[in-house]
Amino acid sequence: NKLVQYGLYFNGYDPGRFDGIYDSNVENQVTRFQEFHALTHGGLITLGEVNVSTMKSLLTSKGDTSRSARACDCATVLNQQQAFDLKAAGYTHVGRYLTGYVGNHIPKYLTPEEVTYIENARLNVFPIYQAGGYNLEYFQNLSQGAIDAQNAIHAAENIGVPNNTIIYFAVDFDCYEHQIDQYIIPYFRRINLAFRSQTNRKNYRVGIYGPRYVCTKVSNMGLAVTSFVADMSTGFSCNMGFPIPKNWAFDQFFETSFTSIPSFPIDKDAFSGRDNGIIWFDPVPSKTEEEIKKENLMVEIEKLRTKYVYDVLEQLGYLDKIMDTGLIYNTEIYLGTYLLPTGTITISAEISTEVREPATTEYSIPIDMDNLGNLTIGCQNQIASLVTELNVFESEDGLKFEKMLSEIALSVRFGNIILSAPLLTDNCYEISVCIGTDDLLPNESNIDSGISLEIIFKIEADKDNRFNVEEFVFTDALDMVVMGAAVVFYGITMISAAGVSSVALASYLLAMGLITSISSDDTDEV
Repeated sequence: NKLVQYGLYFNGYDPGRFDGIYDSNVENQVTRFQEFHALTHGGLITLGEVNVSTMKSLLTSKGDTSRSARACDCATVLNQQQAFDLKAAGYTHVGRYLTGYVGNHIPKYLTPEEVTYIENARLNVFPIYQAGGYNLEYFQNLSQGAIDAQNAIHAAENIGVPNNTIIYFAVDFDCYEHQIDQYIIPYFRRINLAFRSQTNRKNYRVGIYGPRYVCTKVSNMGLAVTSFVADMSTGFSCNMGFPIPKNWAFDQFFETSFTSIPSFPIDKDAFSGRDNGIIWFDPVPSKTEEEIKKENLMVEIEKLRTKYVYDVLEQLGYLDKIMDTGLIYNTEIYLGTYLLPTGTITISAEISTEVREPATTEYSIPIDMDNLGNLTIGCQNQIASLVTELNVFESEDGLKFEKMLSEIALSVRFGNIILSAPLLTDNCYEISVCIGTDDLLPNESNIDSGISLEIIFKIEADKDNRFNVEEFVFTDALDMVVMGAAVVFYGITMISAAGVSSVALASYLLAMGLITSISSDDTDEV
């Protein structure tokens, strides 16, 4: 009884006592535990009573492996006999992969023929995407989430996965908490950004496959709607001592061989009812090889566009700001408004597949890489030259500005960084930073593969301050852009750092002649 009480406690149920007395409260908590863990299926337990099956679920992640299951998952492309045999054995849901191979040559992904067999057998499908995820290195590639999201969406559409279906993305290794924070959560952020973009035309939703605590942390961040729990791996640290996620839909607890023609391996999965999967697939029109080739090429371009934009936003610190909107083309995306002693700065972004050529009033830095993957000397010199123009900066700020420009260039690897000041009136000053390229796929000359991300900083003076239009208008065009860039990057550094002085930025604007005064109320830090 004490083991039951402690087992309940560690699974998130309060027994009220740890004295070995099995009272009505302990009984009620046992009932709640059994119902939440879907242990009632199969008739192995009596609600409120602790038998071996309940005790195993209290003390280990996989629980009683001999219990029956309503769901399973497998890497086998099912034939008609196998699909009907699964249904006859009591399985109602089967997890199947959208892409990939077992080893290097045996397909494990859903096929149109298999979809027909599954539908005829009246099985429901929950789709899984796993192109890797078996080790930490997979998630250390910062672009992996964007790549996987695009691949999953494309594969799901091609097989007829209907609107609003949950797709499960895998974290299939013994993960520690600091690795979740550093790599797994950023991976799922990027998946969600892609799923919230125009690419996700069928509004697919994100699920997670992984150990208990990984699923819980990612789900609590709002990055997964349901969890497919890897409870079979009892030795994983994130399964030991952690309760099952509150949003669990499928709970993988035992690998076995299923008897059919031919027999094949399956994982038995408990089923909670939170995700009913796919009952019927959408019809998919047949396509010629040329149509498939063109479609795959467009998917590849979209993946490259997404990666390009993510790399820029991450370096500038704005990636999280577009979590709610995702990637939307030709629409202003609001990034934030910040108070200054002289007024406000409103920051927005616009993503476009059209890339403009730099005008004479703009400062353009072509991004160029050498054979070793470093910025060329010429590119480094242009960045250094721009920093040198910012002679009001202290050396530390100049180095930050130079480092930021270099990191953006290294991240995207090709294209241009264009700095401009497109608008100036006595109370409004706009600065634009545009990073883009007109050729993401240089070997495909007939395909439009451009992408640009323009970030606009709109500085509005309050009633006590005005911009010095006359002095600014007669400034040399290059100096105008350099001053604009200084405000942009100096402002980014100051705004994004906690506890920094916005008075210093106002003083800088005054020194550069961009404002004519600082009101007396501006002496306090904002």
